[in-house]
Amino acid sequence: MPAITAACCTKWRNPVQPRIARRADKALGAAAWPGARLPFAREYLAPGKRNRTGSRMIAGLLQSPRGLARHSSVIQMYQLRAMQERDIPAVLAIQEASYSVEVLEDEAVIRARLAAFPQLAWVAEDAQGVCAYLFAYHSRLGMVTPLDGEFCTDEQADCLYLHDLAVAGRAAGRGIGPALVRHNLQQAGTARLRYSALVSVQDSTGFWSRLGYTAQENLEPPQAGNLASYRIPAVYMVRSLHQ
Repeated sequence: MPAITAACCTKWRNPVQPRIARRADKALGAAAWPGARLPFAREYLAPGKRNRTGSRMIAGLLQSPRGLARHSSVIQMYQLRAMQERDIPAVLAIQEASYSVEVLEDEAVIRARLAAFPQLAWVAEDAQGVCAYLFAYHSRLGMVTPLDGEFCTDEQADCLYLHDLAVAGRAAGRGIGPALVRHNLQQAGTARLRYSALVSVQDSTGFWSRLGYTAQENLEPPQAGNLASYRIPAVYMVRSLHQ
């Protein structure tokens, strides 16, 4: 299955001052949480806190993890972690809700993807459970993975291939998709890979363009055939990891 993110966005559930919300996003997004490597996201600021707290409230949240407990109405956390076999049912449910039937992959394929490259299979988890996932593997530039195709090890790999990214509708608009991508791109840097690539479907090229990917049209015939295996409009996209 190709890489994609949910298209819908979470709306504000309460009115907030946009300036304060932007300030919170900037501060929280830049923070390195003590003792953790996991990102988190702000969903909304409670209206009762917007005028009398401002930067001081944000600063307090950044200083101590206890701030999250005291101000649980201010942000909604999520964490990234390695995918486990127990996550497969949730992954399948998110896949079914995210994709058209033409590009769904069955449980056996999903389990094989996890077994092939477990170090590049990640999920995002919030208070309600798994809310997003990403499968990736090491490939070569110009090689397109067909629908249901195997993740094969290549000793000459130079490319991080993002095969499948999906975000549950309830978690859309929180930056979880980009966070999963950035996490895997950081791993690619340590592996000395030069490129990242993917297949974009369901009008997701705009999302990937914002992450630095560009469409590549001149594929060799075998790879063009792999692209056609998706049976719906699909675009092969690439970005350099040294930009």
